[in-house]
Amino acid sequence: MPLRLLLALCVTSWSLGEGTDQQLPSCQEVIGTNGSSSAQCYLMTGKIREKAPAELDEDPADGSDEDSYPSLAEYKEEEFRDLRSHAKMKPFTDEDAAKLRLFCFAWTTRSDNDEALMPYARRLFNACHGHGFFTDMDAPGDDGAGDIVRVHVPPASVEPHGEGWLLNQNMIGLAPAWSKMFEMGVPAKYDWAVNLELDHFFIPSRIRRTIIDYLELLRTGTKMEVASLERPLMFAWGNAFLFDSRMMKLMSEHWGDIAKPITSDDGKGCPEMILERATQLGACQQDMAYPLMVRMLKKRSKLPLKMYGMSGCNSVPEAPPLFPLSCWQSTTETWPDARLALVEILAKVSTKATVEEAKAYCEEKVPKDVYEPNHGPAVNGDLCAQLWRARNVPIMHLFKNVEIHELGARLYLHSPEF
Repeated sequence: MPLRLLLALCVTSWSLGEGTDQQLPSCQEVIGTNGSSSAQCYLMTGKIREKAPAELDEDPADGSDEDSYPSLAEYKEEEFRDLRSHAKMKPFTDEDAAKLRLFCFAWTTRSDNDEALMPYARRLFNACHGHGFFTDMDAPGDDGAGDIVRVHVPPASVEPHGEGWLLNQNMIGLAPAWSKMFEMGVPAKYDWAVNLELDHFFIPSRIRRTIIDYLELLRTGTKMEVASLERPLMFAWGNAFLFDSRMMKLMSEHWGDIAKPITSDDGKGCPEMILERATQLGACQQDMAYPLMVRMLKKRSKLPLKMYGMSGCNSVPEAPPLFPLSCWQSTTETWPDARLALVEILAKVSTKATVEEAKAYCEEKVPKDVYEPNHGPAVNGDLCAQLWRARNVPIMHLFKNVEIHELGARLYLHSPEF
């Protein structure tokens, strides 16, 4: 199955892979060659699920009518295929998932805590095809690892690296980080970019597999969901966000306008895409900015864009499309010992074959004082069922200290899937 070959990134001290500028062939060309399916072509089965509830087919941003979306026939771009000629496609496989090239990135102020976590985060990010840790030009720290990328950060209401600098305002740093990624050609070199944080513990192979699971659900969904596979895609996985190459390309075309920094005192430095929230609350977190960005791009591009996924870790949809859980975090964030215990229990539960086996393990093996005394119940069947649901989760959140990162490394870094 031919794949888009990579361009080498010509950035000093960077090593993000080698390749050429050969373009990915169209899906029709690929299928005509060998009749196989490819995750990169977003092949669809044509099996349409019953129409989802109306609220799922409506964009709350502007109340536009989804029925007014252009038909597939109106999208004539070279890589798009005729749905009718591929009514019977095999399910995506782990081999399809393995072909997806990920660029993983995070913003860091290089605070003392960030620097303590960096060696642990770097081991995870190194498992992506390319990665970068973006920071400002004047940040402290050694750049010898070759994956620190410095960018010019616009003035904010707090002096750089002063107390509270970029607190709840990380889009002030991420906006110029995206500009740098566009300069580096990330949209052309990678299939997906993944915006993570240093307190995430993640397994890249699971990220690729979960992307494929999302695509599988969309291609067997409603007509609107099937059609969305031919448009720029963005997924929300808790407070991590994923952007396909077409979404990144669309972002780059409008970035100079929607990411222009606010210059007024209220919300100073935040990008224009989150103007109202920034000026009213002085906040521009990425988990608030990215959904607004999709709405803004929808209006500017006239494309019926839609963000799929759930904001907030542990969130699961209550109606189709029933995407798998993509982000998990312990609900005992104020009780460090319990959080460590739950991470270890999750790893054990993930080795069980059925939910019944998982519950039996919890009942027989898990200490009854997993929670600190007087703070809550021990692990019960309900919580164990929640951990079972999270057994293959690609991203875990609130790994905020060295101890829990070390535990994650001990539990997962030596597994065959990493």
